Amino acid sequence: MVNAVIEALVFAAALCGALALTYVLALRFVARGAAREVLILFDAGDRNCARRLYAAQLRLSFFCFPGSCRVLGIDCGVKEEESRACRALCRQCGSMEWLTREELCRILMKGERMDEHERS
Repeated sequence: MVNAVIEALVFAAALCGALALTYVLALRFVARGAAREVLILFDAGDRNCARRLYAAQLRLSFFCFPGSCRVLGIDCGVKEEESRACRALCRQCGSMEWLTREELCRILMKGERMDEHERS
């Protein structure tokens, strides 16, 4: 009786592992052609911007291969301490950027990305 229960548990665990592996591989295959950059606009009333920015990066990195996706946080008037926290987070993580509205407009007008030395 105990052996049957243990065998059933091992079979269920192996089945769950196989399903999880199939799910992750399917998501990676399907998301391979998906958009690689995500823009998030943060308004003046938003709080916990750094946490939300990092959570978005974690969610996106689940669907992309490491280093192939970026999250761009756009500062549309958040508080100064929120902006500093987001900039510090973006310095630590290479797949995130924190931009002001003016920087985003310059990027869109030029039609290309700016280098770090071009930013204020």
